[in-house]
Amino acid sequence: MRQLKSAEEMPGSYGLPILGETLEIFQDLELYLWRRFQQYGSVFKTSVMGRKRAYLIGPDANRLVLVEQAEHMSSRIGWYFLEPTFGNNILLQDGEEHRLTRRLMYPAFHGKAIATYFDTI
Repeated sequence: MRQLKSAEEMPGSYGLPILGETLEIFQDLELYLWRRFQQYGSVFKTSVMGRKRAYLIGPDANRLVLVEQAEHMSSRIGWYFLEPTFGNNILLQDGEEHRLTRRLMYPAFHGKAIATYFDTI
């Protein structure tokens, strides 16, 4: 299992004070991500509108976030601005709360259940 690095140890740049790398990101996000991925690899830091961010790209980064270090990650912190609109949905849940909700929802999205929805739709 890989160890998470602190923000200061992570490759990347916070860019300009307050503005960070906001302009470059908003000009062309895909190009920005591609260039940073080529320069720093699958994990790097940046700053957007004064908020520090980390980007994790690719299967290894996803495995790190979703499996190896999941207990140290939070969807709620990353997507906090959605809560006033969507409430405490599964996207915003972390840890055991997320696992329980997912377990409750699983039968409705199982292949056999989805196949029966076609007649209704």
